[in-house]
Amino acid sequence: MDAAKAMEALGDLPERTRIACEMHRFGGAKLREIAIYLKISVPLAHKLVADGIDHCRERLGGWP
Repeated sequence: MDAAKAMEALGDLPERTRIACEMHRFGGAKLREIAIYLKISVPLAHKLVADGIDHCRERLGGWP
């Protein structure tokens, strides 16, 4: 995977979606930790992470 393309794909995301996705995928944060940090519900944290990963998979043709 090209890191520059991954960063570009993440940069396309709305801010809190990007933060949630980065915290989860790169920081290993749990959904509860993301929810607390962003002051949102756990289900919304889950949705943001899922949306971010889906977007990156579409842009990159797959993302681990």
